[in-house]
Amino acid sequence: MDNQDKNNPKPWDASFSDDDPVRKYSRSANRKRTQRVSLVVGVLVTIILLLAFVPVYNYLQELNKPADATAVSSLAVDKTTTSESKVETKTKAQKKAAAKKAAAAKQASAAKASSQAAAEAKSKSEAAAKSSSEAAQNTAKLELSNGQMLFSWSKAHNTTPEAIYALNPGMNADNWSTYIGKEIKIK
Repeated sequence: MDNQDKNNPKPWDASFSDDDPVRKYSRSANRKRTQRVSLVVGVLVTIILLLAFVPVYNYLQELNKPADATAVSSLAVDKTTTSESKVETKTKAQKKAAAKKAAAAKQASAAKASSQAAAEAKSKSEAAAKSSSEAAQNTAKLELSNGQMLFSWSKAHNTTPEAIYALNPGMNADNWSTYIGKEIKIK
């Protein structure tokens, strides 16, 4: 039986290296390989079809253009072109007018803002000048010449002693002489 066993080997005793080179892969490996080849072929065929369709599409577009049609259709094209150019001219004119209007509005708003700023600056400077002049006019140094009294000094400054007392807190008829030589409010 030993000779018979050697001549008829059992499949489980055989190794994979003993197989034919043709039957090297399993069925699942063959199936995967076939699927990959099919996928590559399908992608290549799709690319070729797309590339072949591009000139056909361009040719169909050229056929659909009305410029290559008869004289009647060329007149229609001329009318359409003329009306389109008129529309484009109107549109361009409208856009230019809108742009000019926007620019004028922008300039007007800028001019208005600058005039407002100038008016504000002027009013502020006038207010500052007025307040400084009022401050200068509202105060005076109490200087009395020999024998002059507060009454005559206040009359020379167009006010009264009572008004001077009211404007200068703490100053009254009894202590006004302590303010001689100092700035006091008079208006």
